Amino acid sequence: MSIPVGLNFNFFIQNVFPGLFFSFLTYPIYSTLFDFIKTDMKINYLYWMLGIGFFFSILLYFSGDCIYQIVLGRSFWPHKFKEWRRKRWQNFINKLEEKIKEQEKKGSHQSHIDELEYKLRAFPLDDKNRYHSLSPTKLGNIIYGYEGYSLIRYGMDSTFYGFRIWLKLDRNSKNEAERYMSLADSGVYTFFVFFVVSIIYALFIISSIVIVGFDLSKFQTAILPKGPPFAWALTIFIVTFIMGVIIYKLAINLHRSYGEFFKAMFDLNKGIVRELCDGYSKEDFDIASKTSNFLQYNSVSCPSCGRYKKAHLEKCKRCDIELPYFFDCFKNKKSPPKKEKEVRKTKKDNKD
Repeated sequence: MSIPVGLNFNFFIQNVFPGLFFSFLTYPIYSTLFDFIKTDMKINYLYWMLGIGFFFSILLYFSGDCIYQIVLGRSFWPHKFKEWRRKRWQNFINKLEEKIKEQEKKGSHQSHIDELEYKLRAFPLDDKNRYHSLSPTKLGNIIYGYEGYSLIRYGMDSTFYGFRIWLKLDRNSKNEAERYMSLADSGVYTFFVFFVVSIIYALFIISSIVIVGFDLSKFQTAILPKGPPFAWALTIFIVTFIMGVIIYKLAINLHRSYGEFFKAMFDLNKGIVRELCDGYSKEDFDIASKTSNFLQYNSVSCPSCGRYKKAHLEKCKRCDIELPYFFDCFKNKKSPPKKEKEVRKTKKDNKD
């Protein structure tokens, strides 16, 4: 579940901060655009950086789900590599469980056991209350863990009930949830930006070497006339890759903190299921179903066969019964319309 964040300080932390990082780190590459514009770089380069940074911030805001699809391992992962990574994390879980059993048999200090259990609780539980790996990444397993908590504990789907609980929260609770979520998202978006920048510079270095070979004196003019020299490009690649790894580790801790808030949200509002269904009879259910079918699909239910037919039709072709006017269904209940043959018989009986 992704909590909506408005245009406030949380939006700056969540989207603008990573966007500015991207703009600053890729400036040596896109600055070649100034060669085609007759303007003074010393005056306008800052506006370019801010403009591109803001544009990338908006792009992050709308592509957040796609980034999380990659983190969770649902998209852009080769199947065999994904399964290999997932099995590695499953082996890691099995080893942790064995270590915990060994520490308990040896009578080790509780702090050592607690540390191992803390690492183990980062992974999701299955329906048999056993830890298992669902994602090829550790961060993905953490997200699966706290999003699946409500389903294992209370049978509540986090996506379905999460938005309904969100509408019930007071303003202070919503602000606190936005703060946790914006920090967690900011960590994910920032490490994603660093990895994307490192890939861009890696491709820049490889393509330049392919074109000019290892003649580093021509490296700068191979792809971009004003592009970064070899030493700068290699340095930026190494630094961004290392920073991406570090921020990924920080994002893991941020998501674990947000995960505890997310789980608490369900613990304190698990009674919403009874509130949603309290006093809701089968008649209410039927009315809601018929109303949605009429308003959304312009269909009414045949009183005889129960199938939905288009409201503009006069009769059900299957049963040869007149279809009722939709809004008459909510008036005093009447017996279903009779077939035409039965109507004729009753008229003849009345005449006799």
